[in-house]
Amino acid sequence: MLTLVTGPDAYLARAAVTRIRQQHDPDGLNTSTLDARSVSISEITGAVGTPGFFGASRVVVIADLMTLASKGAGADDGADSPATSGKAAVDWGALFGAIQPSNVAVFVDRELSSVPAAIKRAAPAGVEIVTGDPPRGAALIAWMKERAKEAGSSIADMDARVLAEMLA
Repeated sequence: MLTLVTGPDAYLARAAVTRIRQQHDPDGLNTSTLDARSVSISEITGAVGTPGFFGASRVVVIADLMTLASKGAGADDGADSPATSGKAAVDWGALFGAIQPSNVAVFVDRELSSVPAAIKRAAPAGVEIVTGDPPRGAALIAWMKERAKEAGSSIADMDARVLAEMLA
């Protein structure tokens, strides 16, 4: 399974990743988190291609790879690190093809407001794309009421509206 999560709202992107992790690995024992700024493409490929223990689903969260690849960070010095080798370093088709069927790969980039077109084209059918766009208007009020309900409380529409206006 492949999920691509983008911002621009960092809280909503984090919440989406947390929801996916809890859904597929509630105890957190089969989850790995990688920062693309400090690991190589081969390490990422190895992580998504390694099955979980005892046939369990494994969740691999990769942060900032879409941003690094789309910006082409750094000059090509021959290294395998995305932070130093730029756009050409990521073969998205090969990376997505390496994902073990029992694994859940989550690529998260809070800096991006949408998934780059090249990555969408390389993604397999059935990819889940989660955008962390903040709700607005009536949807924001409903979102605030839902968060209050999850916290075991409640908030009136007018109170939520006033709170939202104060924070704007």
